[in-house]
Amino acid sequence: MNPQKLEKWGRWLGNDANSDGSIAQELANLAVIREIYSGLRQMVDNNKNLQKHSAFYWVMQMTYSHSALMYIRRQVRRDRDSISLIMLADDILKNCSLITKEFYSSLYVRDKHDEEHEEWKRLGERDFAKYFGGALGDSLDPQIIQQDVQNLEKVCADSSGFTDRRLAHLDKREATSIPTHSEIESWCQVLNEILKKYMLLLRAIDYKIEPILLHDWKCIFRAAWL
Repeated sequence: MNPQKLEKWGRWLGNDANSDGSIAQELANLAVIREIYSGLRQMVDNNKNLQKHSAFYWVMQMTYSHSALMYIRRQVRRDRDSISLIMLADDILKNCSLITKEFYSSLYVRDKHDEEHEEWKRLGERDFAKYFGGALGDSLDPQIIQQDVQNLEKVCADSSGFTDRRLAHLDKREATSIPTHSEIESWCQVLNEILKKYMLLLRAIDYKIEPILLHDWKCIFRAAWL
């Protein structure tokens, strides 16, 4: 495995939500936005006293949708000077032969006692064949990454008619479509699934993308505001 490539891919991915400037941090921030907006919607749905016309709800809806769409745009739009899922997928696709069954199984034996190496090595080889070997067996099947690239390109194509013309720029042309809540959520899910796949591929970890909230954000709603 090329150590420079591995270092670059690992830096782009990040270890967790605290890895500054990483894909993991970006999608963790997006998860927080989605969690809080979903929680607000649920509170309103469960309380008839809150079901009134209010500009506050409009602002929260715009904040959620515009923020989410810009986070999505950063991951699916190709830019040689930016870190993104699609640029990472492109680079992995060009270098699939570097990711071998031997490399992947070596991730399983890290920090293991000598007597455990063979058992964990076999587990790594089994999981590589199951998730990444595809038709090739001993190295990463390009078709697996090509599918990721196509999925990211589709998200970009489906969202850019609004994001590029109304959020990133105020275009003279009309937006070709206005994304729905379900579409935005489905696009977020595509990004999350690919990030989880690459964490498994390059770090051999079952990565969980969960919002990191260090306090009860709903506590402010348990006190009278006016």
